[in-house]
Amino acid sequence: MMDPEFCSLHPGARIDDYVCLIVRGELGSAARSDVSQDSTRKLDFALSMVYGVVKQYGGYLWVVRR
Repeated sequence: MMDPEFCSLHPGARIDDYVCLIVRGELGSAARSDVSQDSTRKLDFALSMVYGVVKQYGGYLWVVRR
């Protein structure tokens, strides 16, 4: 459940029950710029698709990159 404290720190979040989905992806080797750029483009495309589906169903998307 997203509580009032979480929602106050994350604009667009609503107090409600949600499903938490964790997705991990590899960005490729930083030493090879061609691989890194291609991997980044693929990840950006995948995130845009996830964002569209989540928003279509009234969900909330929070992305953290480590």
